Amino acid sequence: MYCDNSSWQLEGTRCYKVILHQSSGVIYQEGKELCRDEHFNSTLVMPKTAEENTVIELFESIVGWFWIGLTDFDGNNKWTWEDGSSATFTDWINGNPDNALEQCVTLAWDGWHDNYCTALRGVICQLDAVYQESTTSMTSSTQTTNIQQSTSDEEAELSTNEPCLCNCDSPTSEPYPTHASTVDTNTLILNKYYLSSAVRRRTSASDPRRSSFYIGCVGVAVLVITISFVILLDFLPRG
Repeated sequence: MYCDNSSWQLEGTRCYKVILHQSSGVIYQEGKELCRDEHFNSTLVMPKTAEENTVIELFESIVGWFWIGLTDFDGNNKWTWEDGSSATFTDWINGNPDNALEQCVTLAWDGWHDNYCTALRGVICQLDAVYQESTTSMTSSTQTTNIQQSTSDEEAELSTNEPCLCNCDSPTSEPYPTHASTVDTNTLILNKYYLSSAVRRRTSASDPRRSSFYIGCVGVAVLVITISFVILLDFLPRG
């Protein structure tokens, strides 16, 4: 946490700045305007918790009595902070608030006093501190962003450079890869001798049955006898 201006003092999650001491005090409305002039998000101090009230009380010894951003302009004892939220923590001195016409609040050395809003009091402004991410978180976030950006760039490059080879909604003007012209067409020649259909025609189907074996033997014997008879006829004398 830090204050975005060195003139502000960091305390917890709030930044504080002393604008006027009680000796140069102004009315409540002018105090609000002075804080707004310091920063568009600045308000009069609003000690909404006991911890914040303890911090703000330390300024009293320096500034004197000063305004806090708490009012009851309706006079119905329903006190509202400057940001519109209701007061759930209070530090009234005994007997206060004691006058419906005293609709603004001053922080003094002994606690909170209801006061006429036209009284002259010191001014201290408050501003939410700026949250500073750790270096690790910032680095991780940056790396994640870079990875996402890199992925998006790669996807965009692929979608732009790759040709559309199918029935795409937006086909490119180049239907085939640019490297197709460099392919050796000789490697694309098909040798029919090695086709499965040709191999099957040259290969007899096996038959493991014993009867098939005997039939084969008989067939071979018939062929041998026939061929032998033909050869024998060539050697017989002719009349």
